[in-house]
Amino acid sequence: VGEAPEVAAERLAVAALRGPEMPSVVRRRAFTLAALEELKDPRVRAAITDYLYDVNETARFHAVGATLFQDDAESIDKLVEIFCDEESVRIRARICDGFISRKWLVPVATHTEFKKSIPSDFTLDAEGLLRRK
Repeated sequence: VGEAPEVAAERLAVAALRGPEMPSVVRRRAFTLAALEELKDPRVRAAITDYLYDVNETARFHAVGATLFQDDAESIDKLVEIFCDEESVRIRARICDGFISRKWLVPVATHTEFKKSIPSDFTLDAEGLLRRK
């Protein structure tokens, strides 16, 4: 948890190069991403962007958490993009909760597509504000 962002990013890169087929590498990658959920640093967002598309659901879950923890509104478009294609309800709910807690708006241009993937316990109003039912 006290690991410097550049060290954590380097560990992620090494894990990615070793291949996702090795269970120990998958566990290390998820552990490292989980640790980054507690580290606010502008370098984190750039280091974890590719992991938002990881084949492993746990890695994606923690990458979303680390992205949200940065509290950077620049992440809104990327999070909406992955939300619309994400199969995991757990990850979609995490994104919704993150938007709610930050009072981020879903861009109006993406409302139709976003609503197709919204978990049943959330609503999206006309302005793009998410709420829990």
